[in-house]
Amino acid sequence: MEKLEVFSLGTLDIKLNNRSINEYMSGKAFGLLCYLAMNSDKVLNREKLVELFWGNSDSEAAKYNLRYTLWTLRRIFKNEKAQDIIINVKNGCKISEAYKIITDVSLLDNLLTNIEKDEKYYRNITLEKIHSIYKGEFLEGFYLKNCPEFNDWVFYEREACQRKYISLLSGFSIYLKQNNLPEKCIDVYEEMIRMNPLQEDLYLNLIRLYIQLGDRNAALTHYEKCCKVLREELNIGPMQELQKVYQQIKNGSGKIPNNVYNYVKKTDTQFSILEHKRYQQYINEETQKKDSVLVASLEKNLKEVDYYWMSELIEYFSLKAGNEVWYKIPDYCLQDLSFINSHLIEKADCCNKNISTHPFTVPDIRLYQSMEKLLHYFTKEKRVIIGIEKPEWIDNKSFQWLQYYIGKGRCRNMEIIIQESSDERIRNLKNTGNFRT
Repeated sequence: MEKLEVFSLGTLDIKLNNRSINEYMSGKAFGLLCYLAMNSDKVLNREKLVELFWGNSDSEAAKYNLRYTLWTLRRIFKNEKAQDIIINVKNGCKISEAYKIITDVSLLDNLLTNIEKDEKYYRNITLEKIHSIYKGEFLEGFYLKNCPEFNDWVFYEREACQRKYISLLSGFSIYLKQNNLPEKCIDVYEEMIRMNPLQEDLYLNLIRLYIQLGDRNAALTHYEKCCKVLREELNIGPMQELQKVYQQIKNGSGKIPNNVYNYVKKTDTQFSILEHKRYQQYINEETQKKDSVLVASLEKNLKEVDYYWMSELIEYFSLKAGNEVWYKIPDYCLQDLSFINSHLIEKADCCNKNISTHPFTVPDIRLYQSMEKLLHYFTKEKRVIIGIEKPEWIDNKSFQWLQYYIGKGRCRNMEIIIQESSDERIRNLKNTGNFRT
């Protein structure tokens, strides 16, 4: 039996019978073979493949391109003296059953499945074994121009694989702690911090492990590392709980509250709903300050236009932020948000970003996540205050994003100040529990 290995966690690498065939593959051939291998148990409809890879081409040209790319794959495998890789089925195609397909994504799934069946399976796992499977993000750095459907698929697979990886690390850390293996647990926590260096509760847990080992210097070093990351990325200091732990270590007590290990991060008070007089007073005070950027509220009532308020926010930041900020924002983020503000295409072009100008649609959750990412980069440079004087003017799509963003409670260097309103949506916002009044 022939063997086809597709390693897509990290840099894409495809091996046929233990030999890399990367050098023969075009971008579309890479993407198509990877997609076929990830769905090797299915017959894939040709119309679906055409839409996925050539959705922006006319019908006849797209069908020709699919046939040509499949022929190219067959030729590559034939030149390697391997059996035909593609089986034609009525209206579709699939990977030949003559091939044993191995993907690192399936290896990751198998690992999680074994753990779900029996948590004792963790005893067979090491961090090195996990790293041998998860070498990086799904199709890291891989992007096909003018293929929005395929790039959407990559995005969702990437998010799903990262969630699985973090879930695996989290469960492994709990197993190691329960079995009194602090040294190995430290390695896992350091990897989780590498994945999410702004998650302060991870530092708390790591510091406690070092205290358990009697390594006071290492505990202090990681506290200082946390402070440095928060200062450089968000221009803030560590949360109060972490500062208390630091003082206890510095004073030599080395006593850390018992609940630290299971500590759940609380949200800072950065969202306010204020009555009219207090709102105006607050905005007037902030207007006088030079250490923050005040984003004014809407000047027009265009509630019926979907995403209008989000688009206005993007427009404001586009005018205020220098190109050095835009250079840092990922291409996919600008690509998604150009769906609601076409001026981002010009901004991307000025920053030599590679985004599509063809018409496309983006799911709301993608827009919300990209908007969150955009604000993350803006608030790294300066504190931002968004004043919303007339929340009743915000369109429903933008309001859903606002509710999503406030509910997550991640805007550490930004305030959202909303003037009290009879709008039913404002009352619902208060239910997030993240507001002061």
